[in-house]
Amino acid sequence: MTTPQGFQDAFFAFTYTFLLEPPIDLIKLAAGARRFFSGKLPRGAIRVRDGSGDGDHVEAFLALRCPECDVPFGPYQCDLQLRLYDETRHRYVRRVIEGLSLSWQVRVLQSGVGTVTFYLGREPSWEVGIGEAIAISRAATVVSPQAEAGRLAFGPSSSITRLFPSQRERGTFFGLFCGTVRNLAKGARIRWAEIAWKMVVPGAVFANPYVTIRLELPSQVATVGDLLSDTNWRNDLARVVLRVRQEWKQVNQSYVARQMDSLASCTPHDRYWLSLHLRSCTYMYCMDAYTADGYPRAYFRSLLDTIELLRAQWHAYTVYGEYLDGLLHELSGPDVLARWTSARSVLSDIAKARRQLASCLESPISHKRAAGSLQEVFAQGLDVFGIERLEALVLRKLQMVDRLYSDLLELSRAAELSTLLPSKLP
Repeated sequence: MTTPQGFQDAFFAFTYTFLLEPPIDLIKLAAGARRFFSGKLPRGAIRVRDGSGDGDHVEAFLALRCPECDVPFGPYQCDLQLRLYDETRHRYVRRVIEGLSLSWQVRVLQSGVGTVTFYLGREPSWEVGIGEAIAISRAATVVSPQAEAGRLAFGPSSSITRLFPSQRERGTFFGLFCGTVRNLAKGARIRWAEIAWKMVVPGAVFANPYVTIRLELPSQVATVGDLLSDTNWRNDLARVVLRVRQEWKQVNQSYVARQMDSLASCTPHDRYWLSLHLRSCTYMYCMDAYTADGYPRAYFRSLLDTIELLRAQWHAYTVYGEYLDGLLHELSGPDVLARWTSARSVLSDIAKARRQLASCLESPISHKRAAGSLQEVFAQGLDVFGIERLEALVLRKLQMVDRLYSDLLELSRAAELSTLLPSKLP
């Protein structure tokens, strides 16, 4: 079998995560979204679903999506500017991929955590080489505070340019993400938690997106296992899955071998390969009857749904953990008793942390009961992203905050009592 030099079709999804300050009123948020995106979204594009009355207690969420294209914004025609590494000349060259389709979806859960997922593809199919796939998988990776590995270019009359928060961020995935969330929060008069709590500087880079990739192999490939047994092709796939630098000689080979050996497919079919890694989720398949019937694309949408919910939960615990770190520092720093001003204000912060964490715990994501492979992805995601470990750590931090508060309250009372007692007892 001839080793393929690329893929018959490709699709890339870049998922960013954010947190709006709870408590969240989804009806109010939807109204704010309608005000801001009026004229940009067709009627019925904003959906609010509350599953609190269901037997399964599916979490309530706000989804902005277009009924015609199943996404809220787009599809917009764009070009993608990349820096590809030329193996023969041993240097980077600029490459522009024209005629791509960009669209994205916003989802906000009842807990306030949300996702913005950008979809990049080409209809009816997008043939990409190995080098292109490597570069595209890193397109939204931040390589400096002012630049990403790839850049989007739109037509001069495109309305999408109004969503970018600044000229410097124009054409970047991160700029489009910031513009979307800021305007959504502004329209609903809800604060963006990471910025309101001063965890990040407005406009600064604080997160790279998670990448989910769908790759269709050429028709001459019978099974995925045949390709994975080829060392050279396996190395090429590793650069896509792990999103490593394109200069293969600068990559730690032992790291790549160890990571690829640890990857296990979540599907038993030899013509499909689905694997979840901390850097990306890759769904690869061969041509067959199911492919012709559109099954991989339908399955990929369900896969993206699972990935978004996993990443949302991961992000929520990460942000809440950082918020509790601030409380721990405040309650355990030097001269904390001298800086103790009001028990009421500290108790208010602790109660706020409890409510925020409770809203996250009340949004279960274990309701996914779709295909068996998606259940495996969900189970692997809990372990890969360390969600259960993060949850336990956040709960321990909250418990320690309670103990520190109790100690300081007792010390404060003791200090007040000592001032009321006479200096010398008879």
